[in-house]
Amino acid sequence: MIHINKFNSYLTFKISSEISMVNKLIQETEKFISQFEIKNYIDLMIVLRELLLNAVIHGNKNMPERIVKCSIKKLEKRRFKIEVEDEGSGFDYKSLDMKIPEDPRYIQKRGYAIINALSDQIEFNSKGNQVTVYMSIN
Repeated sequence: MIHINKFNSYLTFKISSEISMVNKLIQETEKFISQFEIKNYIDLMIVLRELLLNAVIHGNKNMPERIVKCSIKKLEKRRFKIEVEDEGSGFDYKSLDMKIPEDPRYIQKRGYAIINALSDQIEFNSKGNQVTVYMSIN
């Protein structure tokens, strides 16, 4: 299941918690970003993919009946706001380690480190099931 609402400066999505839906969202977001004639948006796609995968896998536990909500809004110039919310119980975001693991073969717990490295600001709701990221694209 995927629902997309397109507006001039923002997109909103609702998807079922399936990995295949993440790929569809990425494709739709690329189309949206292309209207602003921004060429180097790969960092935004990486951050969006990490946020969506966290919501599907960790937040909603890969349960297709659970929904992930997402919005991507173009702010001023080359700045964007991404919000992702899942239906999970949330997590203790205050204990997140935002450092990239020293061993590149270690693939666990690196998502938020990558998001942090590529974004300007990260905010969580009190429950820990919604994250807002602000990004400037060079």
